[in-house]
This record gives sequence, structure tokens and C-alpha cells, in this order.
Amino acid sequence: MSSVKNPKAPSHHGRLTTMDASFLYFERESAPMHIGALAIVDGVIDYESYLVQVENRLRRLPRFRERIMPPPFYVGHPTWESDPDFDLRRHMPLHQIEAPGSMKQLRELTNRLIEGQLDRTRPLWEIHVIQGLEGGRTALVSKVHHAMVDGVGGNAIMLTLYDLEPEPPVKEYEDRYEPSSGPGRMRRVGEAMWDNVRTQIDVWSTHLNRMTDIGQAMDVSSVRRTVSTISDSMPELMLPPKRLPFNKPCTGERDFTWTELSFIDARAIRRALGGTLNDVVLTGLAGALAKYARHHGIDTDGRTARIMCPVNVRPENESANLGNLVSILPVRVPLDLDDPAVRLQSIRSDTRTLKEGRIAEGVSLLTNLASAVPAPFQAVFGAMAVSPYPLFNLVCTNVPGPQIPLYAQGHRLSENYPIVPVGFDMGLCCAVFSYAQKLQFGLNSDVGACDDVDVLRDFLDEAFRELIELSTSAGAGAPEVEIAPVPILGRSKGGARKATKKPPKRKKAAKKAATAKASKKRATKKTTAKKKTARKKTAEKKAAKKKTVTKKAAKKSTRKKASGSTKARKTKSAGARKASAKKATSRPRRKTPVRKSGG
Repeated sequence: MSSVKNPKAPSHHGRLTTMDASFLYFERESAPMHIGALAIVDGVIDYESYLVQVENRLRRLPRFRERIMPPPFYVGHPTWESDPDFDLRRHMPLHQIEAPGSMKQLRELTNRLIEGQLDRTRPLWEIHVIQGLEGGRTALVSKVHHAMVDGVGGNAIMLTLYDLEPEPPVKEYEDRYEPSSGPGRMRRVGEAMWDNVRTQIDVWSTHLNRMTDIGQAMDVSSVRRTVSTISDSMPELMLPPKRLPFNKPCTGERDFTWTELSFIDARAIRRALGGTLNDVVLTGLAGALAKYARHHGIDTDGRTARIMCPVNVRPENESANLGNLVSILPVRVPLDLDDPAVRLQSIRSDTRTLKEGRIAEGVSLLTNLASAVPAPFQAVFGAMAVSPYPLFNLVCTNVPGPQIPLYAQGHRLSENYPIVPVGFDMGLCCAVFSYAQKLQFGLNSDVGACDDVDVLRDFLDEAFRELIELSTSAGAGAPEVEIAPVPILGRSKGGARKATKKPPKRKKAAKKAATAKASKKRATKKTTAKKKTARKKTAEKKAAKKKTVTKKAAKKSTRKKASGSTKARKTKSAGARKASAKKATSRPRRKTPVRKSGG
């Protein structure tokens, strides 16, 4: 057992940034701004001992003991200050599900727990412990306000609260957490006004530094690509996208469901069809959206969907810090391409263009400039902001997590489905979390805008099955694809469904012959390419040598001509001088008259 000293908590833990505070200003009762997850642990967690464990580890997360405190008249952004009445049990209530403890019961309880705003008079987080699940399992529903943390920063919280092994070494802190009283009213005003001045200086210096960094990292061709991308993208981005069935006003009632995809299958798709893991995820989602739109009677011919994809801009040395450091990519996905391979190439081309055009960096620069607006105006604008049209159809965020299993009280964390906010006429959001060799999808919806999220989830499963089959037929897929029983965990009706798709049977000899033929073809291609390259290089060398000889001959001829010209000029000049001298010699002398003297 090791002990670690914990210093006394300071009275002032820092002011929220403009991005952090914006999640408070734009929050509504129908659009609460907290993120979270539904985690399922393979075993029964003892509630009392778990409280002790979490309380001990929260000393490494002092923000979880702090509440927000706005200054008078909102002359600045709120600050994080110690909560003198912090009670861990209020943030970690215990729930008991009645037998049989089915996934349907868990889903209904989760829907109720993720609704509504967090209490701003307390630290902005909750972890609900749910016991009584079938199979002797325990569920944990977490809620953390987006003003505290983004998706990447959430990994630091996850690694703090969970263990890397079933029986980790125990660490205890010598000092207990001692909250301190915050500053007085007048001091709050003074600190807020001084921070406003300092923020103005920081905003412009940061802006200039980022502009310089971007400029130094770009050559002429990169600048041209960026300008071209912005000029092509901005007109479309200024117009609202066409609404999909779930782009309606939200009511605040939630319906959350989930599914998953094997990380091995996702990588097989990427290897066979190209693109990144994000491109694969967006391709599957685009296929599901197209089917869902047609299911609601929408003609998808020529239609696209605009998806907001958050991009992490956090430096590597700040990956464990809380707060928000994100930008966005506005990705356009086609809804009229039925061929998954063609759809993937279209999305891959669009995302590559956006990345080469440095759109995320541009959005980050604009967000930084927004910090120059005085805090009172930001608060008022956020409270009054109403948009008649959504800027995006939905949000899709992909957060990389640990690829090794984590443990809680010695029990393995088997699933961790992310939850992101919905609202402002975006009645559906998709979050993806990669954990323990699986991509785990969380689909959060508002019942008033999307009352059939199960249909979309089934279409998502179907879209990924199509991609897996395509990658398998291309020779890069896994031998067996299984999408069950995990997708059923989020179902409200029906029993477990197992959809297993095996590749077509082939004779070993035929397969071996086909493989040999393909290898021979690749080798022939490679040899031909090498010969072609060698011939090209030889021709280039000959051309260069010929060019050199021609240049030397031209130079020699030029020198010869110049020499002859000089000699001619010299000869001509000498002749002229001789002729002049001869003329002067042959000219008769003038006789001098003789004067006669008078006598």
C-alpha cells in the first residue's frame, strides 16, 4: 500500500474558457449539455466499498468537487470553486432493477436518468450505480457536463476511475480534501474584469501565433488548396441543409439505444476499400441515414446529409487536462449512392479535401476570436439564441479509447456506450467509442423528433454488414461476421438476434490457384513497372547528355563568333588608322608666303 500527499485545495481553480462557458450559455431544458456513457460491468459491484474507492480517487480529480460560480452581472465567465457541501452519495445514487433485470428495463431506466439538466449548485456530474441486471452484472450511467470535459479529456477520467488490472495496488492519500471559501463579491468583480483584459491580450497573441504557425507549415500549393476549398465550401455551408425526419424541435424526452462493430472488421473494411477508420464509420452511418430517409418516404436522389464531426485539437502534452479543446469538420455524406464502395470513396475524397484545406484549423481560429467578445454579451446571446434551421443534420463523434480491458472492483468492464447531447432541431446524435477491440455506438434521440431510433439502429447494422461482405469478397475480410447479441442490448422489444454471415464456399484448389494467379499478376505488373521506370530513366539521361553537348557546342560557336567579330573590328580599326595616316601624308603642304622687305 502506498500513500500520496494531497495539497490543500486552492480557493480559486480558474475561470471557464469561452468554449467551456458556451455549453452553459446555450443549455436548455430540452437540450441539456452533458455527455456520458452507459457502462456494463461483468459482476456485482459492492456499493459501499465502491463509494470509498471513488472518494479516494477523486483526490486526483479536484474538478469533481468544484461547482461553477458566476460573477455578479456576468461581467466575466464563471469560475470553478470548491463546493463546501459536497456529498458523494448525492452524486452516486444506487438503483435496483426488479427481476429479471432485462436490457429493456435497463434501457428504460437509462432514458429517465439522462434526461434533464444537472444541478448547477453542485459539481456538474453524476454516476448512477444500477444493480440487479441479469447475469449478475452491474451498470453505471455517467453524466458529466460538457463545460467540464470533452470526449478526449473523458479518457483521463475513465482511466482514473477504472483499473488496468483486476487486482491493482491500493493507493491511499494521507490528507483529506479540505474545501476553501471563495472570494467576496467585490473581489469576484475585480478578478473578472482583470481576466477580461488578460483574455483580450491572450486571444490576439494566440491568433497571431496560430496564423504564423499555419503560414509556416504551408507552401504555395497548400495555400491554393486552402483558398480553393474555402471558396468551394463556404457558399454551401452558409445555407442550411435539407431536413431529415429527425430534424425537428426537441421536447427533452430521451430514447437511447446502442450497437457495436468489431474493430477487426472495421480494419478489414479499411484495408480492402481504403480510407480511414472515421471514413468507414461515416460510410456506415450514411448508408443507414439513406435507408432511414427512404423508410420515411423521402426521395434521396441527389440528396446529401451534413454531419458535424468534432476534431481534437488538444496538444499531446495536454491530453489528461479537463476542459474543451475541439474544432469541427462539416462533412457532407451522399444519400443517393447505394454501392458502399463508391459511397466510401466519395466520403474519403470529401474528408481529405477538408483536411488539406485546413478547415478545422480555420474553425478553431474563428472560435478563438469569439473569445474577444465580452462575456456579458456571450451570456445574453447564448440565452436568446434561436435558429430557425439547424446548421447540421446531426453530430457524429468518434472518440478513441483504451484497447485493453478495464476493471471496476476486479470485474471486467465489458461495454461502454457513449452518450452525447441532442437538441436545437437535431433530434439524433451518434457517438462512437473504441474500447477493447470494439467500436461501440451510442445513438441518443429525442422522442419528440425521432420516435423510431431502433429502425435507424437496425439500418446501421445492415449497412455495416454490407461493408463487411464487400470487404470479404475483396479478399480482406474476417472469416466470420457476427453482429449479435450486443446490438439487441438497446432493443425495447424482441429477443436476441444472431446474424452470422459466412463467405461463399470455395474449393481449396481453386482458391489456391486464384491466389497464385493474382500473385503472378502482381509480380508481372511490378516487373513491367520496374522496366518502364528503367527505360524512362535511361531516356532521361540520354536527353540530358544530348542537351549538355548541344549547350557546349552553342557556347563554343558563340565564343568563336564573338572572337571573329572582335578581330574584324580590330582589323577594321587598324585599316582605318592606316588610311587616315596615308591621306594625311599625301596631302600637299601649304606654302608660306615670303614677305619682301622695302628698301
